Amino acid sequence: MINIIFFAMTNLLFPKKATIIMLFIIVFPFLSIAQEGRVHDEPNLIKFNALPLVIGKFTVEYERLLTDRISVGAEVAFRPSNLLPFRSFIEGRIDDDDVRDIVRNFRSTSFSITPEARFYTSRREAFTGFYVAPYLRYATYSANAPYNFYVSFENMGQVLFERSELIALSGNMNSFVGGVSVGANFKLAEKWYLDWRIVGPGFGIVSGSVAAHVQLEDWERQMLHERLIEIQQELRDFTIPIRIDPEILNDGVEVRVRRSPWAAVRAGLSIAYRF
Repeated sequence: MINIIFFAMTNLLFPKKATIIMLFIIVFPFLSIAQEGRVHDEPNLIKFNALPLVIGKFTVEYERLLTDRISVGAEVAFRPSNLLPFRSFIEGRIDDDDVRDIVRNFRSTSFSITPEARFYTSRREAFTGFYVAPYLRYATYSANAPYNFYVSFENMGQVLFERSELIALSGNMNSFVGGVSVGANFKLAEKWYLDWRIVGPGFGIVSGSVAAHVQLEDWERQMLHERLIEIQQELRDFTIPIRIDPEILNDGVEVRVRRSPWAAVRAGLSIAYRF
């Protein structure tokens, strides 16, 4: 509950440009407490999460003990430009051919930082046993979504005019997600551990915009606007609806993603070193 309240307050109080500062404000007080209340030698873990490599994401984590059963930490993740993960599953839930093509060719680069607190249930050795970990994730995405805009006129079965224009939409989106992970930490050797984050569902919001420069005639702009309105409705019918506001400009098009529901699932299988 505290995590959800804090998540809502940060979205109301902090502008986008202050996001990174806000995240450090979250993490640093915990690290200060850990430094002052140090009760262990070697109270730190550095981890490399191998599981996200399946979707081309590189993830490094840090964890520090506060007490025998409580720790704080943060995860930093980066995914180079690539196609959407699990896009086949997403395509299967789309009826509109244009939206399906956008999903199929959509590419993005992502960076995220995820502070969390961990509460271990085991009363044995520190850094071992099952845990519950509330977290807050900020992620930024650099998106590229090519859209093939096609128009044609026919008269009595004869094509009088046709045009196909690849509109290269690009821009940035930002998301905030709050959630809770559950997992278990196992000691493998004197300083080596295996961290299995079983599942970590989270929910939040995403916003941003993509735009492209393209020269169109007035009637073409009208047709493009009508087509984007259809795409807008298709996105609203998703399991997690995405709200967009398309705007046709004199020299192009802009599609703003209004604050829309967003979801994420954390999972991990990390090798950790204690120091």
